[in-house]
Amino acid sequence: MLAAVALLAAVVAVQREQSVSSSVTLTLDEVEMEASRALGATRAIVVAQAANAELIASLTLVSQIHQSALLSEEPEAVAEVRTARERLTAASDALATALSQLDTVGEILPPSDPRNDPVERRLLGFVERGGVIVPRMVVLFGEANDRTLDLLEAHRLAAARANFLFEERARLEAVTSRVRRQVSALEDLASQVSAIAAEEVRGSLALVSDRAGGGAWTGYLIGAVTAVGAIGFAFWSIRRRGRDARGADLPPAG
Repeated sequence: MLAAVALLAAVVAVQREQSVSSSVTLTLDEVEMEASRALGATRAIVVAQAANAELIASLTLVSQIHQSALLSEEPEAVAEVRTARERLTAASDALATALSQLDTVGEILPPSDPRNDPVERRLLGFVERGGVIVPRMVVLFGEANDRTLDLLEAHRLAAARANFLFEERARLEAVTSRVRRQVSALEDLASQVSAIAAEEVRGSLALVSDRAGGGAWTGYLIGAVTAVGAIGFAFWSIRRRGRDARGADLPPAG
């Protein structure tokens, strides 16, 4: 992605130097700004998707270690579960931070409408609220996990298994379901950002071509392809992160 952005910047710089028209230069500035804004938005979504994937991976790790301890009846494994929980807490904090930094996405989407917000705005709102909701759900899961661990340490194995199956497991699945819905919402947002930004860049570069004359057409076409390609690459990265998150399946209840 960085190479594509660098190439776009180079193309814009060359065309600016060749241009003798202030209107063309102004439009090239707009192209550069649009491409930069789009890439900033997609970068924020990539970070959020990575945080979603890490949270699900951390939840899965806690569950796997915990179930292994329950099945093997080893209270000594409690310390290992608590260590895995530390990673989960860090992942929850990182997710909250990532979801609080999606302002650049909102700058590209259609404006809000109090009577009927565009679907993209509703998706963004859902994802941003996850920055508060998911950490709370993780805390509730941790409390349930602590109760199971306390029972395990007390050698009350039947009660520990029951608490895992009927309380802890439900909270674990609730967090995982919420995060996976965020993954899908972010993919939809990325698709919209990619389409909107690519259209803005193409439109601005077409205007530049009209103002500059036919001789500069090839250079501007290269700029358009490069900008759209950079945005497309970022979108592909978002989809890959989404697949990573969905691919982290919880172990079956034992």
